[in-house]
Amino acid sequence: MKNIKVLLFLCGISCIPIISCTKESNLIPEFEYTNNVGYVIGYNPCSGGFGTALNKLGLLIAVNSLADTLIAYNFPDSLFTFPEAAFQNQSAYYFFFPQNLRMTYKFQFSYRDPTENEIVYSICSGNIPLGGYPAKTKQIIITSASKLPQ
Repeated sequence: MKNIKVLLFLCGISCIPIISCTKESNLIPEFEYTNNVGYVIGYNPCSGGFGTALNKLGLLIAVNSLADTLIAYNFPDSLFTFPEAAFQNQSAYYFFFPQNLRMTYKFQFSYRDPTENEIVYSICSGNIPLGGYPAKTKQIIITSASKLPQ
């Protein structure tokens, strides 16, 4: 009986480090994706519109030959100057820039996944039509960016 109590005690002590040690995944990003080429093709209408600071506005970025989309809420203010017309597309999917502007803003960039503290949860009012908005768009944190010729 004494051996069983000692064994249970040792098992209990050995489990404490396993239970108490939690990974600090919300503090340190694990990997940086470098040398990506993308186009700014739109924005998250729930985060604002023309006049909103670019480092607060969620910009939609097309990558991989326009097959995938990413969203960045920390876009560098100095990289591009977007005209007001880019934010006034009156189509059903008005989160996209007008067709004539979608291939205009080409850039090379590096990014990483956001930490838990950096994830943006934008709240959208019911009067913004989001049909077709890429709901599974991956949020990124841009670590460096440079403008590329079209």
